[in-house]
Amino acid sequence: MAMFYTKSGDKGASCIGKTCVSKSHELIGLLGELDELNSFIGLSRSYSGSARVRRVLLALQEHLFIIQAHIAYLLYPKFTPPVFSVEKVSFLEKEIDAIEKGIKVQKSFIIPGSCKEAAWLDVARTLARKVERSYISETKNKKMNKDIAPYLNRLSSMLYALARYSASVKKVKEKGPTYR
Repeated sequence: MAMFYTKSGDKGASCIGKTCVSKSHELIGLLGELDELNSFIGLSRSYSGSARVRRVLLALQEHLFIIQAHIAYLLYPKFTPPVFSVEKVSFLEKEIDAIEKGIKVQKSFIIPGSCKEAAWLDVARTLARKVERSYISETKNKKMNKDIAPYLNRLSSMLYALARYSASVKKVKEKGPTYR
């Protein structure tokens, strides 16, 4: 069997384990959005010149795989998803707090694109918000791990903090909108 394709989705279905559902199923859409976010975080990591940023982004990618396993479990509950605990939320909060203490925080909106590292992270941040909205919408009537929603809420803040940190490391002055 080929490793890069299975042909199992040729008729519009995605299979997780032995469960096949339409590719239009809302949870398949959510899994796709999580995959997109994870890939964009990987892109951001590849552009970062900061070992600190790369370390945090790699941890975020690992966390997103665990969240994806929890979503997949809803479709195929024959396996136990990996543990996802409040420690992952605490990890984000500690990292955000450390960054906030180390840089001058701008109190207004910031126009994305001050440097490429921050720009990639700002795009990842918007994708994280999209994932959070989809997660809330698609899992509202499902029994989910209670720590995932707070994590996704904090994730966009983490990416925002990393973007500001990246601009600070590059000594780039970020600008806010003038509303003119």
